[in-house]
Amino acid sequence: MSQLHEVAEPIICDAYVEPAHHWVIEKGTPPRKAPGRREACYSYRPPGKSTGATLADEIGTQIPLDRVNEIRLRVKP
Repeated sequence: MSQLHEVAEPIICDAYVEPAHHWVIEKGTPPRKAPGRREACYSYRPPGKSTGATLADEIGTQIPLDRVNEIRLRVKP
């Protein structure tokens, strides 16, 4: 049976300034707080492609949002 890891404080940044920290969530390890803004991306897991772990543990393949990351660089002060 896999262990579920919860983030005790999911919101760690102010909504009106660039994030100073983000959560790193990796399969099999507890979430950890890391400095800086995370890359804009989403996770995709094809339907029916279960590896036997719980749904919460299956993060899937991360797909970067290149356009969002480019815009973030352009508008950064």
